[in-house]
Amino acid sequence: MPSRTAGLDGSMSIWHARGSPECRHAVVPRRLAVAFRVLILMAHSDRVFRMEEVFQRDGTVRLMLMGELDVAAVEHLASRLRELRKAGYAVRIDLSSLGFIDSSGIHEITGAVREARRDHWQLEVDGPMSDAVARAVDLVGVRDFLWPDER
Repeated sequence: MPSRTAGLDGSMSIWHARGSPECRHAVVPRRLAVAFRVLILMAHSDRVFRMEEVFQRDGTVRLMLMGELDVAAVEHLASRLRELRKAGYAVRIDLSSLGFIDSSGIHEITGAVREARRDHWQLEVDGPMSDAVARAVDLVGVRDFLWPDER
């Protein structure tokens, strides 16, 4: 059963549908004076991918990825990043609660970072991550690309 969550100014509604890859959401206006969280759930087979957004006072969105980011969920991340970019938000991707990522997830994140650097859009990826995600990042060889200042 879907649930509706209203934003602080009444302008936002989010629908969560367990067991469905569909989810509807709206971008929160910058004029909101407080930070709040938005949960976006996607379930597929026996795995769950979740994005949680924290809209901060400075206009930055912290996009926390949780669960498993694989080929079945990657389009949800891509779509949300496009929406946040179009709305002009600076984004920080948080991988610390991501338990698994496959090559399609790594490809999406590195592609978004590459485009952001090319087009001068502020998109960063936080470094802390699970051992499984760190192994995948190292196996693909993108650690230096994602965190060039840590060389």
